Amino acid sequence: MKLFRVKKISTHIVFLSDNLKLVIQELSEWATKKGIIFRKGAWSEQEFWFDLPIIFTNFVIEIMSTSVVEE
Repeated sequence: MKLFRVKKISTHIVFLSDNLKLVIQELSEWATKKGIIFRKGAWSEQEFWFDLPIIFTNFVIEIMSTSVVEE
């Protein structure tokens, strides 16, 4: 299978969580079990993102701490 590097459009879908690291860990484990490439990163301690590049063609999903909304 050939993988192409695609420049993602600046489109993000955001979910809120009280435990960002746990969510990322669980998603990573799920993707690994399914044989799906999983990429992750963080813009800050309160803003993480993940990508499943074979599935998501022009966006990434953000997971933000619920504290961001409370501020």
